[in-house]
Amino acid sequence: MKKLIIYCLSFVLLATSVVFNGCRKEEEEEEEGIDPVYNGLSSDIQNIIPADILNKIIDLGMPIHRGDNPPNFENTYFITPLILIQTTVPNDYDLGTQFLDMEVTFYEQNNNNLTVKIDYIQGTQTGIGRGGFIAGEDNKFTVFAAIDVEISGYHADMIEIYSAKVVSGGLNDFYLANFMIDNYGDPGGVGFIPNGTGRILYDSDGFSEIMTSETSTFTDSRDGQTYNTIKIGNQLWMAENLNYYTSSGSWCYDNNSSNCSTYGRLYDWETALTVAPASWHLPTDAEWTTLINSLGGESVAGGKMKETGTSHWNSPNTGATNESGFTALPGGRRSSDGSFHYLGSNAHFWSATEHDASYAWSRYLYCNSADVTRNYHDKSRGFCVRCVKD
Repeated sequence: MKKLIIYCLSFVLLATSVVFNGCRKEEEEEEEGIDPVYNGLSSDIQNIIPADILNKIIDLGMPIHRGDNPPNFENTYFITPLILIQTTVPNDYDLGTQFLDMEVTFYEQNNNNLTVKIDYIQGTQTGIGRGGFIAGEDNKFTVFAAIDVEISGYHADMIEIYSAKVVSGGLNDFYLANFMIDNYGDPGGVGFIPNGTGRILYDSDGFSEIMTSETSTFTDSRDGQTYNTIKIGNQLWMAENLNYYTSSGSWCYDNNSSNCSTYGRLYDWETALTVAPASWHLPTDAEWTTLINSLGGESVAGGKMKETGTSHWNSPNTGATNESGFTALPGGRRSSDGSFHYLGSNAHFWSATEHDASYAWSRYLYCNSADVTRNYHDKSRGFCVRCVKD
């Protein structure tokens, strides 16, 4: 399996923005002394990226779309699988290495000033409110952004370039280049890549879909129960715990039917594999990982998945925003000896993936943390079930 990495070498990207200085859209003219590489690019772009760096990026195969009439591309896009296709970084990762999935949002696009802002999430890394300058014509665009990068208090200046074509439902041919302008000698030895080096990455299936947070409902024809659903990234999840009765292998917490109405049933692993409605299934360990990575990684995704407030979660319900719409509830668990624990404190969810003959992988959320924990447990325990669409 190809290793997943974060393209910025675990950089912490500060929220930065380019100062636009009252820029306005102007007709570009040939000027003596202007490098031809800047043809069709605004003076603002010329000011943030040196000609030698831009030439290197183009020589590596990065498409640069030129012009002053770009399409509207404001939206959030899901970029996967993101593959390294070229690099000038010494001793870098192999070409073809898959990097972590990205969610990229372009907003506040202004085609008079040819400016746009960019947010992204990639694993545990985020870049918020960064300013960029646009070029393009017809359905093609390129965004140039200057960013300040920090690791352990040390700073570096980088350029990021995004190029793509706008099509129905998303983008085609999404490319990303990131190049180091000045690492200031990497004084802290924190691992900045060398000046004048960088990478080209590509969404290798050729299509980057528009992300939507679509809410809907699903009615289980077996018993008539209706569940809220939520689309997160490219996955459609139930936004409630399953509450389908089985004659064995499932329980209400404390054997109290009112807890099933609120928190769903607790299922042992073998039963959990069989209870999903038609066209739904128990998520695999990999599908849980996809969800959690799309929400920023294990250290923050729990907060984005938990229902807010303390109506169901015990205080302090740390980090809970439910911005994903997943609405995780603390349904607790049933132990192998038949005792019940952690109602109000923890949410425990099965995956469909075995660890070995006796144990299977699961996910935990906690009232006192924004984390999600991956662990394996005895298959005889009773955990909640969330289903994902086939």
